[in-house]
This record gives sequence, structure tokens and C-alpha cells, in this order.
Amino acid sequence: MREYVELRAEGIFTHKEFNKVRGILHPDNAQGETEQKRYAEAFAIFSRCEKLLKKEPLPKSPELPKTIEEWNEARLQVKKQNSERARRAADTRARKKPGRQLSEQDAVKPPPDDDLGIPEFLRQTPEAAKPKLKVVKDDEAAP
Repeated sequence: MREYVELRAEGIFTHKEFNKVRGILHPDNAQGETEQKRYAEAFAIFSRCEKLLKKEPLPKSPELPKTIEEWNEARLQVKKQNSERARRAADTRARKKPGRQLSEQDAVKPPPDDDLGIPEFLRQTPEAAKPKLKVVKDDEAAP
């Protein structure tokens, strides 16, 4: 009885063993229609036994830095790895589709600052946008 409880707690199959047996029982492996039904039934029954899989241990997490210098060093290392990965990806893209890479002269350049497609009234500063009123003195008033 003790062995039964231990096996139940630990599991009796590894994930690889479980998938191997389940693959053999798959209904697509059957020849005739009656055999396919039997395989489908056995596959369904065995698939319910997935709870009996052995628990795979989680991988250990890496040691975290303890000082600010270690943090900065780790940060720089990750940045370096990311830039190397980006460079390799760009090289791969260039190798696979050489005609699709933009040269510097073909690259889209931003429009000059004076022509951003912004209407003139929106480009004005708040002071310039204020309506200019002419001050009229009483003696200049119209008769």
C-alpha cells in the first residue's frame, strides 16, 4: 500500500514515456474501423492518466546581483547580448532577402522642420495667434 501511495504522489511516467505510449494508442494508427474505435477508446482512457506523470523539477533561477556594480554589469551584459542578437537577425534578414534591405540613400528621410504639413495657424506661437486689435482713440473715431 505504501508503494502505491508513493507512486501516486511521485508519478509513474515521465512526460516522454507518457507521450510515447499515447502516440502508439492514437486512433490514426489503426487499420480498420472497429480497430480505430478501440484505439480511440484506449487513447481517451490513457490520456486521463496524465495526472500520473512524474513532477519535473523546475530549473534553478540564476543568482541575483547583490551590489549596484553587479547590477550595472549584468545590465550591460544583457544589453550587449540583445544588440548581438539584433545584429545577427539583421544579418540573417540581409542574407535571405538582399534586395529588400534599404540603403542609406533610399531610406525615408523626415521632412524639413519648416514643412511638416502643419497649417500655418497651428504653427504660430500663442502670442502670434492672438487677434491684433487696433486701439482707436476718441478723436480718431469715425463721425
